[in-house]
Amino acid sequence: MLSSSFKIRAFSLALGIFLSFLSLSQAQAVGISPPTLSLKDVLRGTSQSQTVRIFKDEDAIDQDVTYKVSGSGEYAHYLIAPETLLIPAGQSSEEYTFEIHPETAASGKYEAELNFMEINDTGELRKETTGAATSKVLSGVNLLISFTVSGEEKIDFDLSELHINDTEINALATITFLVRNKGNVDWKPDKIKFIFADAGDKSVKKVESSISGNDIALSTPGKSTQITLGTKAALEQGQYTATANFYYNGEVVATLKSNTFTVFEQGTLAQETKLLSISTNKTSFSPGENVKLEAQVKNTGEVAATATLIAEIYDQENSVVDLIRSEELTIEQGSEKKFSEFIPLPPTSSYLSQAYTIDVYAEYGNGNKRTFTRSIRISINGSPLLIQILALFALTGILSGGFVWYKKKKLVATANLTYTNNS
Repeated sequence: MLSSSFKIRAFSLALGIFLSFLSLSQAQAVGISPPTLSLKDVLRGTSQSQTVRIFKDEDAIDQDVTYKVSGSGEYAHYLIAPETLLIPAGQSSEEYTFEIHPETAASGKYEAELNFMEINDTGELRKETTGAATSKVLSGVNLLISFTVSGEEKIDFDLSELHINDTEINALATITFLVRNKGNVDWKPDKIKFIFADAGDKSVKKVESSISGNDIALSTPGKSTQITLGTKAALEQGQYTATANFYYNGEVVATLKSNTFTVFEQGTLAQETKLLSISTNKTSFSPGENVKLEAQVKNTGEVAATATLIAEIYDQENSVVDLIRSEELTIEQGSEKKFSEFIPLPPTSSYLSQAYTIDVYAEYGNGNKRTFTRSIRISINGSPLLIQILALFALTGILSGGFVWYKKKKLVATANLTYTNNS
């Protein structure tokens, strides 16, 4: 029979172990979902994008927490991963996306880890005190990754969530659907054929419309991608549903049913676009160069819109020297489009730099509406030929001045010599 003193010592030891474990768990209260990743048939030489979610310690919910991310294991060099992850204050978790890129790997199975370790403001690894033992432990979590590399292409996908937004007569219908690429290569359908039917009256003639694969974005391996596109169908005012047949290699590989959507009279839905940003390839140019102007425009309205980018160029005296209009682009509801235009710069005959201002905005709604204007300043360097000529004149002046100075000095020296001889 155990003595009471032994029971007390055993209880104390068990309690100490439990408290140490509890303190350790609190110190390492960083979480990850999922904790492991297992991928098959990763094609050699391609990348697979993967996303996990990192959860920070609940006690740090009101603080910015930064994690240093590093790979470990013999095959960690096949991982392309951002070096840090920030979970902002007020946010309990954040997604982290990295790439698996076995460019030179032989066929076979590989394993690696990503380590997420919390760092302080100075970039040093943060340590937690575990309590009774007063030892220090690092605060972090590991992601275990296993993947099989093959040299064969694998095409595998799921299509779902077909949705069509409300639209207007003669306007583009904005369509979205989800592609989950389970293969190891980029993929998209060759064609999508839509059949629109009246939602209430089945006797109404159905309307068909097709979208070519050239207008469909690729989905990358290992990711779920929402595809947004538009189609124009001759639909009258009313409510409709659509059936979409997805074609690949000449066969229907999926059929999806849409939601019920409404076609309104023209002018019913609000059109609204925003000019998000503008940029040029550089800010200082030589005479004769072209400016590459890029602008990002987003459709924030209730219906697809067509927009034209306008660029007005002003000189230093605020006089218009040129006006550029882009081709008209269609922007689906909720989508963004990038406009790219090359602008020829006006010639300069000055040896001094010339400054110009480019005002940029987008017109939409049949030219009746326009976005907020954004401006960017550029400069054209002075003419190299004129600079060379000016430099030549300057050099000539210097040489001439030096020659005159030399002659004057020689005359003075001669005069002094003559005077000395006479004395």
